[in-house]
Formats: sequence, C-alpha cells, structure tokens
Amino acid sequence: MSYSNIADKLGKLRSEIKSLTDQQKRLEAILKDDGVVTVDGELFRVAISYGITANRVDWKNIAAKLHPSRQLITGNTVISIFDRVTVSALNKAA
Repeated sequence: MSYSNIADKLGKLRSEIKSLTDQQKRLEAILKDDGVVTVDGELFRVAISYGITANRVDWKNIAAKLHPSRQLITGNTVISIFDRVTVSALNKAA
C-alpha cells in the first residue's frame, strides 16, 4: 500500500468518524434535552448522568500572587457542569 493510499484512507476514515460523531451528538442531545436518565433499546441501554464537578482552584493564578485571601481563592474557583452518556449492551438471554 502506498503512502498516498494511506493518506486517502486516513482522510476517509476521519470524514466518517466526524459524520458519526455528529450523528452521536445529535442523538444524545435529543435524550439530554428531554431529561432522559435511562432508556433500553432492543440491543443497548443508554444511561445519562447529570451533575456538577467539584470546585477546582486555579492554583497557577493564585501562585502568581503572594498570601492569597479567601476572596482570591473563591474568585479563582471554577464550577463545571457535566453530563455523561453511557451506552452498554443488553444481555438478552434467548
């Protein structure tokens, strides 16, 4: 296989991955927007976790200053909201 063939294959794969990722995001958005927590299909179960990550302090910013006050620490603390979609195969006994 030539390098040019490899380049073309990689380009096609990335294009397919992008298309599939876009489809995945659209489908996940439908479930998230409707507040779905779990749903079973014929083959797979989808579970969505919603939450808030722990506070994280931006220590790099704080380290630039000496003797940080509680106000400085609080001002450099970030709260991140997250959701996680988990897809797992269902064990359907026949």
